[in-house]
Amino acid sequence: MCSAAARMALAITALAFASLGHGQECDDPFADNPFFFDPEFQPPPPKKPHVNVIVVRPSAPGPDIAQSETSEVLPRPSRHEERIAAMLARPTKMDIRDMPLCDVVASLRDAAPEVNFHVDQRAWEILRLTRNDSMTLTVDDVPLRSALAIVLRPHGLVAMVRHDALVITHEDEAEYSTMHRRVYPVGDLVQSQQQDSFFALVDAIKTTVNRESWDDKGGPGTIAVVPAAGCLVIWQSPNNHDEVLKLLRALRAAQELRRGE
Repeated sequence: MCSAAARMALAITALAFASLGHGQECDDPFADNPFFFDPEFQPPPPKKPHVNVIVVRPSAPGPDIAQSETSEVLPRPSRHEERIAAMLARPTKMDIRDMPLCDVVASLRDAAPEVNFHVDQRAWEILRLTRNDSMTLTVDDVPLRSALAIVLRPHGLVAMVRHDALVITHEDEAEYSTMHRRVYPVGDLVQSQQQDSFFALVDAIKTTVNRESWDDKGGPGTIAVVPAAGCLVIWQSPNNHDEVLKLLRALRAAQELRRGE
């Protein structure tokens, strides 16, 4: 014979099934799970990936500082900085379709795993704010440095080399809080070691590299001439230092063409 407790359990079960049969709903932890209740349910197809391709192609070393037989700038970069400079010079292919900026940055980081990427706090806050702002971009065979600039600058961000890493930061941070000194041997670009012979070179730098950033225009950048060493000592931001180096390389290339005539 069934005990009173067993009879009570059977009665409750019968009432539950009866209520289901009359269309009454019952609370169930799986009620909102279509996979549990509908055996014919087909999950939606995965969303089409936002990025078709981001490729940082390997290439022969470019004319970066690491490959120079004589130092173009002092102090010489560290091994990590040389690696980053070579990576930034590599040709890149990007085909992006409706992708949030922070995901673009993450994909670029994944495309160059040999380089340490760091996003500072202020930049990260901007990336979070633009999380839902998708971008579309197609470039091919451009240096990774240029691709990063196209992606970041509309949002006030820049990529720069700092502390042996590629740092994504706000442009104000890059311009003013990371000012530092570099020494540029330029004896081959002047006619003599007299101080006056350096003035044309100094003028060329100040008039073509971010003119408003120099001290005579109210900016923080300075240039000191050291004729005895055949050097310029320049205090500037990382990006402006890069532009100074590009200018000096272009002048040396023009000088070589003139010698070949």
